[in-house]
Amino acid sequence: MNLLAVAEKLAPADRPPVALDAARCVRAQDKLATCEQCVRACPVDALRFDASIALDEKICVACGLCLRVCPVDAFTGDDGVTDLMNWLARLHAQAVELVCPRHPDPTKGQNENAIVLRANTCLAALGASVYLRLLSQVSSVAVRMDACAECAIGRVQPHIADALDAARQFFPERVIAITEKPPSPKIRAVYDAKSPPVSRRDFFRVLTGESVRAATIAFTNESTPTSAAPRERQRVIHALKQLTLADLNVPAAFTGAIRLRADDKCTACGVCARACPTGAMQFSITDNTTYRLTCSVAQCTDCGVCGDVCEPQALQRAGAPTLAEFIASAPMTLHTGALKQCAKCNARFAAHLEGNLCPICDFRRRNPFGSLRPRAQREAQR
Repeated sequence: MNLLAVAEKLAPADRPPVALDAARCVRAQDKLATCEQCVRACPVDALRFDASIALDEKICVACGLCLRVCPVDAFTGDDGVTDLMNWLARLHAQAVELVCPRHPDPTKGQNENAIVLRANTCLAALGASVYLRLLSQVSSVAVRMDACAECAIGRVQPHIADALDAARQFFPERVIAITEKPPSPKIRAVYDAKSPPVSRRDFFRVLTGESVRAATIAFTNESTPTSAAPRERQRVIHALKQLTLADLNVPAAFTGAIRLRADDKCTACGVCARACPTGAMQFSITDNTTYRLTCSVAQCTDCGVCGDVCEPQALQRAGAPTLAEFIASAPMTLHTGALKQCAKCNARFAAHLEGNLCPICDFRRRNPFGSLRPRAQREAQR
């Protein structure tokens, strides 16, 4: 018995398979946020909003869907991606068929030449990134959804189909959704994703310290920083970079990414960058004379926090980025300009604004007994 197996046996039996860090939720960082992607997606209604997001661990079935739909990675758990990627080194130009652990009879299928892999989680946990990454090495990927209708959590099927449709945009002939039981099934071997066969090469890799699992870390992003794009977003970018795509000027709408722009109402306060939960927005000052507001398209998840905290409403959505913009490493410049110093508090603010007072001091001068609440909050209470 290896050390990993021992650790699993000694782990607490009541440890929840999916954990929630409510402090990372968009709503915890922006009280006016309306994000409820995880609540709408949960097939067993284990998630709810009270004062904050809450997870009922007794109801949760660990389907893993919340792990990939949350825009800020507030959930952690095993989505089965690492196990599938460990198989990738063993798959060469083969047809792969994925089945979930709840499928009643995965041995029966149409393609007798396919490598049938049984995932260790519901297939709803797998995003488009997994299919794109597999397609960089295998000939085709088929996904069994013919048992979803009878499954207790069959509500997740549309989410599985959406991920497949996203991958199908690039490889329409190589991504296959199996929604009906095979008319003349053939009996095939089924391999568990957690138990890939160990070849002679794998054995020597262990002896020399080279791990197959280590080769997948760049894709699986198991150590995602607190302020970063969610794992699925990072995996999509990684997978796209592994592929040779003919046209990078097509919209990357399937990623959920958004292109932002800022107009001259920007006051150079930098609040949007400080509030951004993924670190996509960055505000910098050079020599106390100029400022620059940038946004990383790859990291922006369109959570809406920056728009809620922007007092002058200088930020607007400008549609989906292109694939080239999405996978580019350099952030996009939203606004730049000169700075001047407030005559009262000495704070720096955009030089194109009228007067010699920063917006906060100017408000206090005009409203000596008033208080400035966030604009979005004022509008919500009208």
